[in-house]
Amino acid sequence: MTDRTLYVFPTDPGAFNLSPFCTKAEILLQLAGLTYELKVPDDHTAFPKQKLPVLMDGETMVEDSEFIRWHLQEKYNASFLGTTHANKRALQSALCRMLENHTYLLLVYTRWVDAKGWALTRAHFFGELDDAIAEGIRGQMRKCFDHSLLSRHEAEDLRAMLDADLHTLACALGENPYFCGEAPGITDAIAFGILVNFLEAPEQTWAKELVGSHANITQYVARGLKEWYPHYSRQAAA
Repeated sequence: MTDRTLYVFPTDPGAFNLSPFCTKAEILLQLAGLTYELKVPDDHTAFPKQKLPVLMDGETMVEDSEFIRWHLQEKYNASFLGTTHANKRALQSALCRMLENHTYLLLVYTRWVDAKGWALTRAHFFGELDDAIAEGIRGQMRKCFDHSLLSRHEAEDLRAMLDADLHTLACALGENPYFCGEAPGITDAIAFGILVNFLEAPEQTWAKELVGSHANITQYVARGLKEWYPHYSRQAAA
């Protein structure tokens, strides 16, 4: 038994979460060396912020993956930076912001906005559910994408943006095993959650080939799966 429960969206047993932010929170708990239980809430909109992940640490509720990180740092003295050099910390912070505020939105586009991607997402996420429910959730995700103003760009331009982000990530990773160097840190919790969803999620969009063209990123995702999701099976998740 554990006093910590992480509420997340549904996923297959042993698999990463299809929400990169839920995956991020789970990896942070692992990096902090803490035990936890995963649960899928009956209705995530019942939480005050109406979003996941949510960490219940005893009687303390922590919403949002970034606030979960701060909580783990403050309460358990967890360190996720991987370096004491101020300039390297600043570069990691900038990389995290690119990932969460740009690359993630391109993942949203491939799943929820692009017509071919949505057809795959509709089939996997919603199965036999009524179209009204599926389209309603799609509408919420499209609003998230629209608010970023990326919706003003054509598909070809969005592909070029993702290509540019991936080039940045591949260069930042280089020959290191992790973005934070020899040991994983906050940048890895964020980057892995996004990149594994491009490469390994059941709905394989056009972005998989783009991401997979970077050998060091492909190796990085495989390394992360072995480290954080050792029971993951691509066949079971397909």
